[in-house]
Amino acid sequence: MELYCAQVSRRTRLYQAVLNAALEDRPCPSNAVLAKAAGYSGETALHDLAHKGVITITGRGPRRIVSFPVEGVSTLDPLEEIEDIFAKAAAIWSIRYADVIGPGRKVPFIRPRHAAFLVASEAGYTTTMIGEVIACDHSTVTHGRHMAKIWADRCSDFAVNLLALRRAAGL
Repeated sequence: MELYCAQVSRRTRLYQAVLNAALEDRPCPSNAVLAKAAGYSGETALHDLAHKGVITITGRGPRRIVSFPVEGVSTLDPLEEIEDIFAKAAAIWSIRYADVIGPGRKVPFIRPRHAAFLVASEAGYTTTMIGEVIACDHSTVTHGRHMAKIWADRCSDFAVNLLALRRAAGL
């Protein structure tokens, strides 16, 4: 009986962690975070809840979206949140969104792009996920983050815009 109660308690903590993310319009927590809540594999714990019909899961890994049919909410697609950071960068620098995510290499386009790389990274997204949004390699994102840090130290206008982007992204 005691073992059963411990399993129920772990599932409840896991359920609550994912539901809170959905209610706060955030992506599904990572497997590591879920494992802490559940006390065992986060992926396995989620699938246990899905098997019981409590939640539905679409996508895998970092693109996982968990829906709660009874509550009528679901977690966000993390790439949508990254896209939002790029859109905010475009607005702050007063350029088109298409220019920020496009292949252009002119300074007016790459500075906001690199600032978005840095802010998305600070928000906890991997370089691979950030690169998926604009169809570039993770090493491009790593280089862009590095350049954004250099520009923040050397250019006050860039530093001001970077701070505004961090605030807009909730950091």
